[in-house]
Formats: sequence, C-alpha cells, structure tokens
Amino acid sequence: MASFRQHGNGWQARIRRQGHPDITKTFEARQDTEKWARALESEIDKGQFVSFNEAQRTTLGDVIARYLVEVTPTMKGVTEDTIRLKAIMRKPIARWSCIDPVNSCTGVIVERKHL
Repeated sequence: MASFRQHGNGWQARIRRQGHPDITKTFEARQDTEKWARALESEIDKGQFVSFNEAQRTTLGDVIARYLVEVTPTMKGVTEDTIRLKAIMRKPIARWSCIDPVNSCTGVIVERKHL
C-alpha cells in the first residue's frame, strides 16, 4: 500500500513492497500522486514492474568505459577504437543518462542545419 504525505509544495507517494526497492515520487497535486501510485502498485501486483533506478544513474560515458574494458581489447583495431571512444568520453554527451537523454542534457542546445 502506498503512503502519501505533503512534501514542500507538493505531495509525495512512497510505495514499499517486500522484495522490491522503496519507490518515491513527488507531484504537485495529490490526485496525480494517487494515480501514479495506483498504476505502479498494479504493475508490481501483475509482475510487470521493472525498476529503472540503475539505468537512470548510468551515463553514456559509463557504458563506453565498460566497453573499453570488456570488448575493445578483443578487437583488431583496439588502438583506433580506444582513441575514438576516449574522445567521445570527453564530450558533454558522455554525461547524458542512458534512460532519458533528452532531460539529462539540460542547457545543451542542439542545432540542425539543413543544406
């Protein structure tokens, strides 16, 4: 069962289920909080819930670093690939979240030029 409490200017829902991590989220309106909690509890009950916490913390740079350690050494062009991948890791895109790249790139303006 979810519990609700007023938190700052909004409402916070906390869902605690045995065998699952505690899940909390804050909304402006209590109705939105209750709706989200019901939907999430329903997913847990049906066995369809997937936690994205780990994915939200993982950046593209983390994925590239792991690739450099685990995959690149087994390839023929290890030197060239390592140089290219390390160059990408120095770019701002390496800090983007793997699960939500649009919201993790706040402040970055992407321009598309048409020829």
